[in-house]
Amino acid sequence: MAKLHLPFNTRRAICLAHRKLCVYCGEPIAFTDLDIEHIIPETRAQNAEEWAATKAEYGLPDTFDINSLANLVPAHHNPCNLNKGSRLFSPARARYFLEIAASKEPTVLQYARAIVLEEGKEKVLGSIKSAIERGEVTLPEIVDGVADNDTFPLSAELEFADGVSKKTLIRSEIDSLLDRPVLVGRSR
Repeated sequence: MAKLHLPFNTRRAICLAHRKLCVYCGEPIAFTDLDIEHIIPETRAQNAEEWAATKAEYGLPDTFDINSLANLVPAHHNPCNLNKGSRLFSPARARYFLEIAASKEPTVLQYARAIVLEEGKEKVLGSIKSAIERGEVTLPEIVDGVADNDTFPLSAELEFADGVSKKTLIRSEIDSLLDRPVLVGRSR
């Protein structure tokens, strides 16, 4: 089994979902000292018999994926991850950390989508800046083009406390929406 190599965005999303804290010591973690740690070590899945025994002992479903977000947490490279190494926690301690990881999975996915969206915005803004610098378009032309729109698609659905949700905003209703409570941090 090859060692898992996570994309930068996934590593960042896991770290952000855990509030940039090491899951083992609870201390803030710098991205430069970040390890994305397998609670149940990858090495346990290398041998089919050992993996089946581990899943049975730890009460894991047959479908448990060693590289799923439910088994990945942020940890300091040194000392937290180095001290743990490829050792297994006791079943109770492992379940504790597995529950933490599983509870953060929706948040990790939300952050991952937001990071991709942000990268897309940066690319668009970079393209606009380059076009302006090359003289292909002027800033007033861009502003006029945006100002002519009466509707604005949202990157994520906006859900209000009264159960109403919006995927698109209409310019004339923006002021009336500003005073309405919005639900934050829920995933469907």
